[in-house]
Formats: sequence, C-alpha cells, structure tokens
Amino acid sequence: MAGKWTFGTGRLLALVAALAALPGCDRAPKKPVVETAAAPATSSSRAEIFGRLADTFVASETYPTGNMIFYAPPKAYGSWLCRVDKISIPEWIARGRPKSEGEKWKDDIAVETYYAAWRSPAEGNDDDREAACAKFRDFDTLFYADGIDGPGRYIFLLDRLLRDLAAGKTTYPVECVDRRGSRAGKPCDAKAVASGLSIRKLGSGQTESERETENSFLRTDRLHFRIGNAHDHPVILVLTIDSEQHFGRQSIDEGDIRSARLEMEVI
Repeated sequence: MAGKWTFGTGRLLALVAALAALPGCDRAPKKPVVETAAAPATSSSRAEIFGRLADTFVASETYPTGNMIFYAPPKAYGSWLCRVDKISIPEWIARGRPKSEGEKWKDDIAVETYYAAWRSPAEGNDDDREAACAKFRDFDTLFYADGIDGPGRYIFLLDRLLRDLAAGKTTYPVECVDRRGSRAGKPCDAKAVASGLSIRKLGSGQTESERETENSFLRTDRLHFRIGNAHDHPVILVLTIDSEQHFGRQSIDEGDIRSARLEMEVI
C-alpha cells in the first residue's frame, strides 16, 4: 500500500482542527437550537470528544493523492481471523478544501470492514485470539469479503489447498489456466503458481453459490489475488474452490475441497 504508517492522534487532531475551522463547524450555533428530547448534560467540548475518538484509532495512512485511512482496533473474528474497521477520508476533507462539482455527490467518509488471518487454521488454538488481534498491526494483509459468513472459510480452504499442493497430496481435481497471453489461455502448473500464494496475500473473496443438501452445504467461493504487473497492467489470479460443509462435523468456517481452479489474467 502507498503511504507511510503513523501512530497516535496527531494527524486526526490536525484534521479535527481543520474541520472545526470550516464554515458551519464553529462551536457556537448562529441561532437557537430547539431540542425535541432531553439530552444528558456534558462538559466535554467538541475538541475533547474528537480527541477521545482519535485515541480509538491504532494507525493511519496517507496516500500520495491526499486521501487518508484510519484503522480501528482489530478484534477477533472466529478462530483465525481479525476483523478491522477501515475508515476512509477523501482528500478534500484532509486538505480542508470545498468539493468540486464532480465530487458533489461522492461520500465524505466511508467505513468498511476488512479481515486478516493472524494464524493458519491448521495450527494454534483459540486461547490466543483476543490477544493476537489486540496487537495485530499488519494492515497490508487485509482482505475484503462480500458477506460475513465466508471470510473464515476462505482462509480455511485456501490454507488447505496450499498445503495439499505443496505436499503433492491433492485428492480432488485442480486445474490451472494462464490467460495472460490470450483469453483462451493455456494450461499451467498449479503447484508452481500456488507456491507464490499464502493466506496473507488474499485480496478479496466472495461466495458465488450455495446449495443445501440433506447432509451438507455445497458452496463455490472465488478468491482474488493481485500477483504482479505486466506492461503496466495488474496481473490477477482468481481461485475458484468448490467445497462441501458436512453438518454435525464441520462449522461454517470449514469444508472439504471438491475441486479447485486457478486462472491468471491481465486486467
């Protein structure tokens, strides 16, 4: 990721000060405010409130464009994931300038939830998860998930596939297609391609389909990785995994791989 990590409250407090100086952000209202419900009394000023808010963030990053990212404290999510709220602030707020006409309808602040694996599903135990996520700061390994039910399974299946390929012990079909030269593509070595992947290189995941049978759930998940560049264009690897979660034996974060397909292409 571009930019430089910064810790502490300096950047956000400076941002708060800039926001407070903008029109409409002065502390005293220009006309009486009619309250429709009684509010609890407080002696906190706006700066104090924002100061406490700044203390809740554990890291920030500034891109060359001027956009800023703030990261909330990571929290344990399942057995091998940390969940992180990522707050994005655009350049016009960070630099304290009015929106342009083209920016008029764009969001001022965006909050999204990301995930990261703090351990392999095949090792460790749950006793460490709270402490591990409390100190987690490797924000370059975050991945986005389309939905809340899949993130743990994406890492579980990916970890299983990589281990099986490395050991040469896959009991299911694995296909590899290299489309970097043409859309038709050509066969590639799945083990060689997978050797450059890890559970900390996942970029995003989504569940394509889910079907319930008498004894299991059958799912198709698609995992996306950015694995380099070709002629100034990103090279993307899409991993499709068909799996089966057996009732009474496996949780929603687990499953047996039925087949896998790796596809490389330039976008």
